[in-house]
Amino acid sequence: MSTIEHQVKVVGNAAYSVARTNVHGKYKDNDNDINTFSLETLVLQKVSGEWKIVHIH
Repeated sequence: MSTIEHQVKVVGNAAYSVARTNVHGKYKDNDNDINTFSLETLVLQKVSGEWKIVHIH
């Protein structure tokens, strides 16, 4: 997996992280190639001084 882009924005006690990645490799079962792109978004909240993930999409 390789990260193409990753951005983090903090707003008070909340933050979000957006990442675009390229997943590549081979399936174990049949040796077919994998080459796909994905986008992941995390929403975090600061609770008692620690960042906690409250949503993943």
